Amino acid sequence: MIAATRFILSLSLVLSLTVAAVAATPWQERSNSAARLHVAVNDDGQIVAGLEVRLDDGWKTYWRSAGSTGLPPQIDTEGSVNVASFRVAYPAPERFVAFGIEALGYSHTVTFPVTIERSNADQGARLALRAGLLVCGRVCVPERYEFSTPVPADLALLPRAEDTPIADAMAKVPVPALDADVALALLAATEEGLSVTLKAFGDRAPRLDDALIVAEVEGEDPLIGRLAHRGGGRFAATLAGPTLPSPGTEVRLTVAGKGLALDLSGTVATAVIPTAAPTAEPARGLVAIFLIAFLGGLILNAMPCVLPVLSIKVAALGRATILERRQQRLAFLATAGGIAVFIILLGSVLSALKALGRDVFWGMQFQEPVFVALLFGLFVLMTLNLAGIFEFRPPAGLQNRLGRFGRTGDFADGFVIALVATPCSAPFLGTAIGFGLAGGPGELAVAFAALGAGFAAPYLAIAAIPQTVSVLPKPGQWMAWLQRALALPMLGVVVWLAWILDSQAGADALAAAAVAALAVAVAANRPRRVTVVLGAAVVVASTVYVATDVGSTTPPEHTVEAGEWKTFDRAAIESHVTKGHVVFVDVTADWCITCVYNKAAALDRDAVRIELARPDTVAMRADWTLPDDAIADFVKAQGRYGIPLNVAFGPAAPEGILLPEILTVSTVLDAIATARGDRASGSSNRK
Repeated sequence: MIAATRFILSLSLVLSLTVAAVAATPWQERSNSAARLHVAVNDDGQIVAGLEVRLDDGWKTYWRSAGSTGLPPQIDTEGSVNVASFRVAYPAPERFVAFGIEALGYSHTVTFPVTIERSNADQGARLALRAGLLVCGRVCVPERYEFSTPVPADLALLPRAEDTPIADAMAKVPVPALDADVALALLAATEEGLSVTLKAFGDRAPRLDDALIVAEVEGEDPLIGRLAHRGGGRFAATLAGPTLPSPGTEVRLTVAGKGLALDLSGTVATAVIPTAAPTAEPARGLVAIFLIAFLGGLILNAMPCVLPVLSIKVAALGRATILERRQQRLAFLATAGGIAVFIILLGSVLSALKALGRDVFWGMQFQEPVFVALLFGLFVLMTLNLAGIFEFRPPAGLQNRLGRFGRTGDFADGFVIALVATPCSAPFLGTAIGFGLAGGPGELAVAFAALGAGFAAPYLAIAAIPQTVSVLPKPGQWMAWLQRALALPMLGVVVWLAWILDSQAGADALAAAAVAALAVAVAANRPRRVTVVLGAAVVVASTVYVATDVGSTTPPEHTVEAGEWKTFDRAAIESHVTKGHVVFVDVTADWCITCVYNKAAALDRDAVRIELARPDTVAMRADWTLPDDAIADFVKAQGRYGIPLNVAFGPAAPEGILLPEILTVSTVLDAIATARGDRASGSSNRK
């Protein structure tokens, strides 16, 4: 019995010494600093090391963006055994002055968490960690630390991270801002510096008064400032620096305050904006976003999404040739009015849904099969009308009443043009929509009003100068031929909508919508009481059938596609990146025409497919044809409110690289190469 007791006590002592040896190394003392290494396991079962650094009073070390006076920490695991990859996290920094220049770093003590991934999870490992730090007081001294410690195969022998300094350090590592109900509202260059406005929304949103904000641009010194409250949950700062990022530059933002550490990113939206008095900053931001939204709406006219409405636009020009000058002007003004009214109505609906606590996105109405079915029926009727199969003749009384309102047909054209274009995105449009949807009713009204004005601008221009219509041939038989010819692209729209409806609700719902459209065509061609009543009954019955069929049908799963594409799994992204892999995410939908264009122009090209098929690259596709909360959360986390959305994650870009709305082969390859940390490979693959 005594021997057994001694054996148990000896075994306990050995195990405790083993764990202690693994859990924390002895301090390594230097002239003005000391360091030791902790090894623990977190709640997710991951191995997390912690480089704990202790600094003497008056001495500091630097953050990942050290600025011109310092050097960032250099940490590697060269010489380790059974260690596949590692990732260093940086707690939010302090702001201090070194040699008369503002810098970012740490004083007194700091712990750098290092997540470790083993090559073989069933075996133990030996972690060799080397760290190079620049420690500065009155002078700067480069210090090096080297540690080597075993990691047991059984992670239960390791202490929990929450029982070590690693837990406090992880609590100070910035988290995605949207997780704390904070969004980027404005990022633009001004004469004074980089203007940043953040919007805090919801009951859990933190107060950001006087919080430190840092803007990082690759290859440049960080820009540093303090946030000030501007009212309405908005916090703003102007970050001064010798070099301002140019429009289109990706900027990473870090916000640090008391118990607060947030991470977010964005793209500089515009060129330099003239600076007004400090009291005019909110108004200046609204003016900037108005210009951005106007430009986004104008560019929307030239995006691939205009293809479905090309027939309507060309037909409108053809009809205008037979009108006198005044009627031409009124016709194009009415079309512009239809566009503006739809955009305003859409903004109002989104604002109401937002007030009710719903997540709102640009083009979200195309996720509803009932809406797609109604749009499908409308375009079936328009196609039959252009083909001359039937002509819609309203009763004389209705024609007289509509005539009092002027160009109702042209107004309807504008309404439909805007309706069909809404699933598309465009350069600058995402920034404007994000500003409006992240802000209050005022910001949303400004963004959508400017968007409608920009989208309607070409029609307003023709209304102002109707002589431009004179370049078309004089009225004649060509107009009838043109009308018949335009039925073909309109038929393409019908096929596209049928494909969407079939993928969302199935063939039965598609058949019901087609029957309803044909019933309306018969009633419109012979507008008698019997045909109108029967047609209305068929439409109501078909609509109810589609709605109930969708409600009773389980939505299709987002299955893995053939080839190199895998099913979107947000939780797996970090694991892949930790292993040193690149993850390329494509958020798409059947109703997103720009997404289809991007596939043809870039994603399905051989050079991109070869890159995505590499063993160290994971291509994920998120199908957002129907509502999906996981995909919506991911889109929102990227600061976007619509698709297409493409993001490249990798060891050199764990937070992700956001690609533009319109893709090219070179932009995709560059993003993948940058995320991998190998720019040269991206360039070579394009040759």
